[in-house]
Parts: sequence; structure tokens; C-alpha cells
Amino acid sequence: MRERETREAFERARRCELMMAIGSSLLVQPAASVPLEAVRSGAKLAIINLTETPLDGYADFLIHEKISEVMKRALTRVKESLAPQMHTDSHR
Repeated sequence: MRERETREAFERARRCELMMAIGSSLLVQPAASVPLEAVRSGAKLAIINLTETPLDGYADFLIHEKISEVMKRALTRVKESLAPQMHTDSHR
């Protein structure tokens, strides 16, 4: 990461409520430290990765599965939760 982008990533991490690390080994620095900065600033950490990462112990939400499978299930649930709302909105 370039210096400006690195600085911005750490600034945003300090202000976020939820940091999601998806498909990253969290081994390459300095990017791998961004989620930890978020945790230190009070954010929740979600890690979705097929293999373990060095930050798994900090995760509030941890899923060791293929990202494509996790995202398919997540999208299905979002669609299901929005369906009643979309149906109601179409009758207005």
C-alpha cells in the first residue's frame, strides 16, 4: 500500500464500528494491521477466510469457509428479509 492510502486506511479503521476482513491471510503488512487498529478503537471484527489468520483470536465473528458460499447465504438472507418490505412498498 502506498503511504497516503495506508494512512487513510488506519484513520478509517479508528472510526469504524465494524471491520470486515474477507479473503485475506492478514499476513502482509501494513495492511494486515488495519483490522487490529479497528479493534483497538472499539470496532467489532468479522473475519471470513478459508484458513486461519493471526487475528482470529480478536474476531467477534469468525467464519472459516469459502467466501463464495458465505456470500451466497448472506445474499439469500438479505433478499428474504427485504422481500416483505419490497412487497409492502410496491402497494403504496
